[in-house]
Amino acid sequence: MLPGLEPDKKLVWTYFEAMVPDKMPKSLLVVGSGAIGIEFASFFHTMGADVTVVEVLPQILRSRMPRFQSSPRRRSRSRASNFSPTPK
Repeated sequence: MLPGLEPDKKLVWTYFEAMVPDKMPKSLLVVGSGAIGIEFASFFHTMGADVTVVEVLPQILRSRMPRFQSSPRRRSRSRASNFSPTPK
C-alpha cells in the first residue's frame, strides 16, 4: 500500500474491490503498470471509464523482454487511455 492511500473500499480500492465494484466508475486512476494494473485499466477502459495509469518507472509492463514493454502502450494509447510515467 502507498502511504496516505489506504483502501477505504469507496475511493481507494484494492484489486478485490476492482473485481466486484458496486457500480462502474466514470473515471479511475490505476497506480502501477504491471500486468495486473494494465489488465484492470484495459477492462475499465473497455467498459467506458476514463482511465489514467501512473507508473514510477519510465516504461509499462516491466519485463525482461523489451518488445512487450512498448506494445501495450501503443495499443492503449490508440484506445485513448492515459499513461503517466514519472518524469526522469
